[in-house]
Amino acid sequence: MRHIEDKDDKDVFDLIDRVQQEDWLNLRDVPELVSQASPCLDDKTLDRIKSRTWRELGVQPVSQRRTGRRHNKWAVSAAILLVLLTAAIGMSEEVRAELKRVLQFLPGFGAVSEEAEHPLYVLEKPVVQEVNGTTWKVEGILLQEKEAWIKLSGTGGTPPDKVTLTTDPPQKEQYDFQRGTSTSSTKGWKAWYDYQGNIPLSEKEAVHLHLPSAVIGPLPLALAKQADDLHGLGPTAEANGVTITAVVTPMEQDRLWVNLLSLLPDELQADSYGVYPINKDIKLSLTDEKGHAIQIETEEPFVNEKEFYFTRPASAADDYLLSISHIRVVNRHAPFEKVSLPLPEQGAVEIDRTVALDGLPVHFFKVERISPESVRVYMNTHFDSTQPKTLQSFRVDMLDPERMSYMWKVNEETEAIEFIELEVRPEMKKLTFSIGEPMFLIKGPWQINLE
Repeated sequence: MRHIEDKDDKDVFDLIDRVQQEDWLNLRDVPELVSQASPCLDDKTLDRIKSRTWRELGVQPVSQRRTGRRHNKWAVSAAILLVLLTAAIGMSEEVRAELKRVLQFLPGFGAVSEEAEHPLYVLEKPVVQEVNGTTWKVEGILLQEKEAWIKLSGTGGTPPDKVTLTTDPPQKEQYDFQRGTSTSSTKGWKAWYDYQGNIPLSEKEAVHLHLPSAVIGPLPLALAKQADDLHGLGPTAEANGVTITAVVTPMEQDRLWVNLLSLLPDELQADSYGVYPINKDIKLSLTDEKGHAIQIETEEPFVNEKEFYFTRPASAADDYLLSISHIRVVNRHAPFEKVSLPLPEQGAVEIDRTVALDGLPVHFFKVERISPESVRVYMNTHFDSTQPKTLQSFRVDMLDPERMSYMWKVNEETEAIEFIELEVRPEMKKLTFSIGEPMFLIKGPWQINLE
């Protein structure tokens, strides 16, 4: 459970450690364990044990006046056990849920779920269908206990406002999914659809999607792949506090689909694994057992940074090495830092201001008035890909609803931000804004054997 050098501490915590996990829930054998304690405990040791006990429980004790008495170790042990047992009883449902917690892989969504109480049904691999010159792609389907999701993309037209899912006979039912978020470009679109409610389904049951100009299906759904941790979902590598797992799914004609999952510290979110180059020199690579490069394939028009495809070479063995030198992450929970700078009426002014963003320095060294309504702020993020962690960019908050837009320029080699161009008013002599949501690189490497 822990390393303790003080013998009195060790005696008591050894006593607690001897209570099996089931016994915390079933309340068995506690008196016998308590009776094995020895007789005496001084105030200093007691306070140390009490502090550690509260810390283990994650609660803040109420201050109490010390009495100066010596304590019977049996009573102290019993009190500690009583507190722990009370916590176990009060949190029994949470404890049971924690013991039963599993990871479930959600293909097409680039994520895992920790839902364990109810089955999750998913579409195991994407489905593409051509209709009247338009390509429809069902990227993912997820049916949960109280809600369901569909992820679609297309190369023509616009995303429909709703799609209808129908189940197979004899219990044929239909459910309307409403469009939520969507992204469009001249090459195509991508959209998410959701349904609030339960959709009863049995394993390997198929569904159909009814679109404005097509019906796609049958689409077989299956129970989501489960594991106790990321290692159980696929080959895994760890470096610099980050765990990355590759989930490999066979497709048609020797094509393989690779989904990348990660376990990150401090509420970080993965933004890029290098499927699309992070900068001129940094992208992931895939080689066969002889070291020959294998081409990475992506799905247009929107490159998903958490997945890629490759075709198994006819002459190669089923042994491939995925190499990820860096990943880019974003910390959306890092506090925004306010920046106040002098604003010249015209021309440029040299400045020397450094702001720490999530522990990474941003050095502002020049402010240049481009016009009465715009200004450029030049900065140095000290980007260095040889470091374990290095800042590449961030988000800007203008702190003024009438001046929200801004532009930025990045270095062509490193993709690190070099200056931002902001809206200002002609009479302004001081510029104030905030920076946050840092995007930075974490150095690996992660070497993952895909077999």
